[in-house]
Amino acid sequence: MEKRVTFGRWTIGILFAVPQLILIFTFFYWPAGQAVYWSLTLQQ
Repeated sequence: MEKRVTFGRWTIGILFAVPQLILIFTFFYWPAGQAVYWSLTLQQ
């Protein structure tokens, strides 16, 4: 049987997830949002 890691409080789990969410936002959503914005605003 495999042991599972459990956290005493839900805030500790969130503290571990926040850096990952920041990286996802910084390297995926922000450039994708800029690309959409530029594609709609650049004139030909």
